[in-house]
Amino acid sequence: MIDTIIISGGNIQNCFALDFLKKRIEESRGEKITLVAADKGMEWFMKNREFIPDLAVGDFDSLSEEGKKDMESLKGPEIIRLKPVTNPTRTVNVAFPISFPLTPSKSK
Repeated sequence: MIDTIIISGGNIQNCFALDFLKKRIEESRGEKITLVAADKGMEWFMKNREFIPDLAVGDFDSLSEEGKKDMESLKGPEIIRLKPVTNPTRTVNVAFPISFPLTPSKSK
């Protein structure tokens, strides 16, 4: 199984998200799980430093200046910036197909 987990903005219950990610990592038995921060979902990663996304995608207009600097200082994630538009589902719609090339395929 190939796992890609996209964290987007919205009302994220931190304890639930942490428990979910830790359980998925444990169940993966060392196989790679691709983590994607979709726009404001980057804030969740900034608050939970034990996880670093493999990809951050969005216009990031909702991040504070401090948050933008913080994101730039991260080592590791590829950052794809989109032009700002007012479509609340756009970032997740873009993040979903972009994340697939980043997930390692399992050969049989």
